[in-house]
Amino acid sequence: MALAHSVTGTRMAGCSWRWIPLTANFTGARGFGIGMEHWSILESSHAEARKWLSGGKRPDLRSLAKFRTAGAALRFVETLYAAGAEAVVVAPVYAGRGSKLFADWLLVKLPGTPSKRKAVRKLCQNLCDRRDGALLPDKDMGESHLFLRLW
Repeated sequence: MALAHSVTGTRMAGCSWRWIPLTANFTGARGFGIGMEHWSILESSHAEARKWLSGGKRPDLRSLAKFRTAGAALRFVETLYAAGAEAVVVAPVYAGRGSKLFADWLLVKLPGTPSKRKAVRKLCQNLCDRRDGALLPDKDMGESHLFLRLW
């Protein structure tokens, strides 16, 4: 099952996070849910990142955080999969002006192999360091997922 313990003050001063074990079926993966305070990813609009970033007739109307283009964001997601991530989800997806869709968070299902976990974590941490993001939890605790805030 997903994480069932608390992580407090990790890389986001003044924020307190509570990881809640939830279950869902995203791209065939069980136990992919994760909650934050009283908000749950399962209650918001979400999508598998590759499909969302390349989907639709106008992928240019989709934006993931501070990536300059949907293509740049898609390349990062592909890099996560190549490093061993089992699934990558964008959430919440919200609408802006002119039918543009946005997402500022990624949920990454980690592989079980220690070397692949380390590689995925390093990619995520490097991205957060470069783009003033946050990675939760910030240290490997045997968790099943990483949560990236990318504003």
